[in-house]
Amino acid sequence: VDRWMNAEIESREASKRTRLLRQAGFPAAKELDDYDWENVRMPADWQRSGLESLGFLDGPEDVVMFGPPGTGKTHLAIALGRKACRQGVPVRFYTAAGLVMRLLRANTEGKLDRELQAIAKARMIVIDELGYVPIDEEGSRLLF
Repeated sequence: VDRWMNAEIESREASKRTRLLRQAGFPAAKELDDYDWENVRMPADWQRSGLESLGFLDGPEDVVMFGPPGTGKTHLAIALGRKACRQGVPVRFYTAAGLVMRLLRANTEGKLDRELQAIAKARMIVIDELGYVPIDEEGSRLLF
């Protein structure tokens, strides 16, 4: 009976991880093992292990990745998000333009509160391509 119970628990946990990965909305399957850390510079009080451990999820911290196109910011963000999902953490991935459009539509339809509540269920929110597309005043207000 103990083996059956443990198998059921493992099955449910695996299903949860699969569901979280699907719900996150990642555009690709990127992993930390495939990431090239050579060009990454971090603040003095941060190290690679601190980022990979997802310790920033335990406090009120934001991680901001910036740099020129093609340096792997999206790859790293997706890989960290996928790791969080595998640890049972709800994650949502959005492009900045996609999130603004979603918020504008919800606001127009009178469903902004519901949309914000749905977004807030995630413990980790990845907003990609911030700064690539100009956002109008209303979109900025909703985003921030």
